[in-house]
Amino acid sequence: MPSIFLSDPRHTKCFWMVLVCVLSVVGCAQTSTPSSGAAGDRPASSREQIARNGIVINVRAIYLSEERASQPAGSAGRSLSQVGGAVLGNLAGDTTEEHSGQTDGFEITVRLDNGEIRTITQQSDVSIKLNQRVQVISGSGVTRVLPN
Repeated sequence: MPSIFLSDPRHTKCFWMVLVCVLSVVGCAQTSTPSSGAAGDRPASSREQIARNGIVINVRAIYLSEERASQPAGSAGRSLSQVGGAVLGNLAGDTTEEHSGQTDGFEITVRLDNGEIRTITQQSDVSIKLNQRVQVISGSGVTRVLPN
């Protein structure tokens, strides 16, 4: 980095603030993979799952953001992450990577055979179409839609 940039005290202060924020965000962030609809995805242990049949009544393409591990509401890590995100967002100002850290997904609305309507979001790794017969499989806190 040119020494002219860091010779101004305001630039030096901003540089160190951004560096601290970036390191805080990187240190606190943990990612988890959004649930997938792939038939091969199985929980590590055998647990009962409930399968219900229905018809797809709406499919909408969406972007799924990477989920972050939850932190207590007032934690220092969360505060630093929020401040760092705000500072970096203002400094970057570049929207060319608008969907960075996101994957393609679907928001799928299914009318179950019992009349209930459910909306599930999942990765777009399984082809789901309007009016298609599907199974809604739930268990272990995860629900996914698979072609029937």
